[in-house]
Amino acid sequence: MQDTSTQSSPPKFPTSFLNWALPKNLREPILGDLSEEYIQHISRENTATANLWYWHQALKTSFLFIFKGKRVMSKKPKKKVLITALILFSTGSLFYGNMEPYQKERVAGLASQMLSR
Repeated sequence: MQDTSTQSSPPKFPTSFLNWALPKNLREPILGDLSEEYIQHISRENTATANLWYWHQALKTSFLFIFKGKRVMSKKPKKKVLITALILFSTGSLFYGNMEPYQKERVAGLASQMLSR
């Protein structure tokens, strides 16, 4: 028997990242809406699909508020680069982990071609 309390709560890392990126006045409504939609995704599909959807939404929303809000100022370019790298790495590893072996081989081949230039 599975524990339904863990199934109905969104992944912790993207939730924490979103919590940090959002302005205080928008945290509760946005996190609440995403949590409700996450639960709906679980009931319609499965936990893995719901997690993938939640990661995508959390990173996309965080990205918007980080670069258009006050979280990252133009005086801190290193912070922007670090956050962008974190977002790209997280998104890339999430999608790479769900790829079929032949797709991973193709991505690895393209990456080696680009790095050898």
